[in-house]
Amino acid sequence: MSRDFNYSGVSYKDMYQEMKNDFYFIILNKKDFSFNREAIPAEHINMLNQEYIIYGQVGKAYLNLIHEISYNFSGVIDGKIHIPGGNKFYTTLNNQLKKKAKMYERINNYHYQMISLNKDIHCFCFSLMIDANNMFSDIAGKKVNNLNRALKLFFNNIRSLVIVKENIMGYFWLSLLHPGFDNEVGRYFHVNFYVKKGGFNNLFFYQINDAWLDVLLSLGLGGRILHFSSSPDTYLHNHEGLSIRYDKSLKNKHREKEKRRIIHLQIVDSEANKKNIYFYPDWNNSEYNYEHFCENIKNKKHFHTYLSSLVKKSFSISGYRDYSTASIQTSKSKINKDKIKKDILKKLRAKTKA
Repeated sequence: MSRDFNYSGVSYKDMYQEMKNDFYFIILNKKDFSFNREAIPAEHINMLNQEYIIYGQVGKAYLNLIHEISYNFSGVIDGKIHIPGGNKFYTTLNNQLKKKAKMYERINNYHYQMISLNKDIHCFCFSLMIDANNMFSDIAGKKVNNLNRALKLFFNNIRSLVIVKENIMGYFWLSLLHPGFDNEVGRYFHVNFYVKKGGFNNLFFYQINDAWLDVLLSLGLGGRILHFSSSPDTYLHNHEGLSIRYDKSLKNKHREKEKRRIIHLQIVDSEANKKNIYFYPDWNNSEYNYEHFCENIKNKKHFHTYLSSLVKKSFSISGYRDYSTASIQTSKSKINKDKIKKDILKKLRAKTKA
């Protein structure tokens, strides 16, 4: 698929330009270096801290680039970027924005491919984490990331569930970061399942919960699952977030409902079309950003807001995958088609021999 096009009309270039505009003071075109730029307003810095997570290698140091801008950027004077690392910092920041734009493009294209396969499709969103002190284990003298192990096992296990085989067409996930952490210890995952139809009930929740908690139990880890999707027959319809935790110090799985603050936003597409939508804070304290809930996934504007905000806060670190997509129903269809082809060839060969 071309980099210059996707089904939503928001291209790689559009997404990159949107982020580049937020860093107008440092991501400059050649002609702009002929004019000095002073330090940026505090409110713009606050916006960057709210909306972005960007880390990168500058020289030998692995840095939080937004914090570096907040505390160490003093302008572009006579063509020189006044920040530790100078042009190296500029190159690293620019490359990270391009990487996020590429992530957006791939997930966005995947999203509209899912919609093209099923016009009634809905999203089922949740986040998965393990406790920070469980993040690593030493297995046969090798340091192993338990979050990656748990996620892989979770996706392997759910494929055997009838609820998944019959109802979930595919999914994407991406890596986010807990506040207060600046490395892989603070990673967790946001997952978006593409469900064939809406109206899923609490049984749907229970089976996904149990799949994650069984993984934690099998690996001896503490962790949580946090839901964002809703329907008239689920917990969140009653405006109560559901957080479910497994604590390895307990013998059994422990379920708990926790009250969370709900944000009521009014999305206005036109004067004739107004809708109240509920947004639930995720673990990264994004209560003023609405990236983790998108009920109307066929609305291009809503989904762009959801995905672009997720991508801006995605956490990328060397040595780890930061996002992925997978198709369950389409993969199963391909397997069935391949099996049919093999059976036909087998019968043809048998007739030829006869």
